[in-house]
Amino acid sequence: MLVFNPDKRVTVDEALQHPHLAKIRDPRLEISMATPLRDGITTGWGIAELKSALYSEVCDVIEAGREGGREDRH
Repeated sequence: MLVFNPDKRVTVDEALQHPHLAKIRDPRLEISMATPLRDGITTGWGIAELKSALYSEVCDVIEAGREGGREDRH
């Protein structure tokens, strides 16, 4: 599943179908992004900015789960 050459990698959808994720995955809680995820390469962010953005995203998802729904902010 993990290979260096991006052309030989599985897609996200293929990876999510892997049996190792069957016990922890709940497709009802998954969302699809309307736009590609911004990353440090395209945004010019450094490690600190990426960590902060990831932390913020995780907190938003946890809070949305507590509220009984998920929002698609992208």
